[in-house]
Amino acid sequence: MITLLCGTNRTNNQSQKFINTYKYLLKERNVDCEEIYLEKMPSDLAYANDIIGTASAELRSEIESKMIPAKKLVVFVPEYNGSFPGILKSFIDCMEPKHYKEMIIALVGISSGRSGNLRGIDHLTGIFHYLGAEVLSAKLDIANLYSLLDSEGNPNDDNVIRRMNWQIDFLLK
Repeated sequence: MITLLCGTNRTNNQSQKFINTYKYLLKERNVDCEEIYLEKMPSDLAYANDIIGTASAELRSEIESKMIPAKKLVVFVPEYNGSFPGILKSFIDCMEPKHYKEMIIALVGISSGRSGNLRGIDHLTGIFHYLGAEVLSAKLDIANLYSLLDSEGNPNDDNVIRRMNWQIDFLLK
């Protein structure tokens, strides 16, 4: 199973738009996926999770149904203060490290600036390697995101679509 994880809890975030495009490209290949949106998770997940022993039923359900069974995970990582959102690290910490072992993880960095959050996905790579996961070398950095959206706010840049397909090729091997 493949799970797509939106790495921010901000409402109406731009990462969702890229997740929708990625999901569409997977469906074109007849690949089903699950989605997790951190904005829909309990706001106290850093302090109320199964590692501490006080997870909400909602958080426990998302982890048990979409994270633990996932063999592959695609994390959409917006740039926050030169790295990745703290809520994403808190969510990663909600699951026992043993569940990350041998998971294959693809990273998609997203930023309004010119780097596509390369620093943030590098930081995240170190964390996932520490947890025993395999991070694909085919990392996707999406820079200047606002220039890549059409009038409805959907990604329409041919280069981004081509690079998403390139990463999906690696993910499905």
